[in-house]
Amino acid sequence: MMKKTLVLSVAAATFMTAVVAFIPATLIESAVNPRIMPTTRLQVTGGTIWAGTANVIVAGATPQLQDVPLEIPVKWSVAPSSLLRLRLGFDVIASGRQFNGSWTAEAGLFDLQLRNMDVTIAMELLARIRRELSLFQPRGEFQLTSVGPAFTVDYAAPHAMAGRLNFAANHIRIQSIGGLPISAPLGSYHGNLMFEPQRVSYQIEKSSGMLALNGGGHVVLGKTNEFRYQGFASAPAGSPAWVASLLGRVGRLAPDGRVNIDYKTSW
Repeated sequence: MMKKTLVLSVAAATFMTAVVAFIPATLIESAVNPRIMPTTRLQVTGGTIWAGTANVIVAGATPQLQDVPLEIPVKWSVAPSSLLRLRLGFDVIASGRQFNGSWTAEAGLFDLQLRNMDVTIAMELLARIRRELSLFQPRGEFQLTSVGPAFTVDYAAPHAMAGRLNFAANHIRIQSIGGLPISAPLGSYHGNLMFEPQRVSYQIEKSSGMLALNGGGHVVLGKTNEFRYQGFASAPAGSPAWVASLLGRVGRLAPDGRVNIDYKTSW
């Protein structure tokens, strides 16, 4: 009798293990899609929840782009090292032309943590997502890397994030303003982002190019969103005259020739 019970127990455990091991990745779609931006959706192409592939479909925020969706290939596999932290982790790789990189996503009971992040985003992709950016048709790339402790997102409050990310905005170029083509290279900017509940503080530590920036500010996320920049800006020698003229309108001229800017807007 004991032998029969043991055999049944082993058979049941084997069956449950097989069921869990082969849970289709398509179940991830119903969990992820309601929680991401309306213009973006996940389309699973194969595998299981433990190791699979998918495309992230980005439709675009403006009518001109909504009918030209962009596909970003993504693949994932279980990260055994996350089990040491009692979390379910996955190593993720994105290989799109406008979004590529890798990171480890770890799910816990109350939050999601991102480790070892190193992703590069084309400014054209950000313009597809944000209608405000699409007016400028920006070019260049934006790189994010994680340092130190994991970057954390609270499940119950998506705006409640914590951690630090370094950023590098390289070869930024504005193609138009208000529909008028200008094709102006602005420069490159390096710094960091500090995340707190419903608030992101940023600091520009290094800049170069036609528009030099030295300062920082914050973005407040909530029912009312706010953006603020406090610091200095300057147009180095050789920059077009319209850059210096524009800076003179948005800030106060300092004794050293730079423009002191304290700009705030909300939406």
